[in-house]
Amino acid sequence: MMAAAPFGIFVSLIGYIGILSQNRKVLSIYTILLWPLFALITSVGYICYRRLHVSLYQKFKFSWINEYSRDDRLVIQNALSCCGFRSLGDYPSYDLHCFPRAPVPSCENRLIQYQQDLLSTASSAAFTLLPVQLLIMVVALLCSNHVDRLYRSAYPITPKLYTQ
Repeated sequence: MMAAAPFGIFVSLIGYIGILSQNRKVLSIYTILLWPLFALITSVGYICYRRLHVSLYQKFKFSWINEYSRDDRLVIQNALSCCGFRSLGDYPSYDLHCFPRAPVPSCENRLIQYQQDLLSTASSAAFTLLPVQLLIMVVALLCSNHVDRLYRSAYPITPKLYTQ
């Protein structure tokens, strides 16, 4: 998921260079690279949508118990102002704000709500970009053949038989 944005910037720079230099080969490379970018955007949207709708609670419970260290849980508890996963006695990381009789809510609802908001925003943004990306791909396919200096490319296509 982290590869989609840098790859998109890289592809857009190639397209920009191809437009400025009016080079058909660079624009062809740009047009070809739009397809993997489309696949990356689609996969980001699908992964976020699937994580949002398939057993989010069980994944967080498993991660809270088995994967997060004490410091990881402490960072989450301090950021969300909560203590423990389901209750104060459910794998908390004790500090000055989180102790056995603290009047602090559990992290379960806040963590799941935060993750649901984040995943729904990411999936809707990715799926909103897909029609725009399709339009860009169609325009690039139509225009990459017409951008040229004096209707000739840098390397003219003439057989060697006629150039001698």
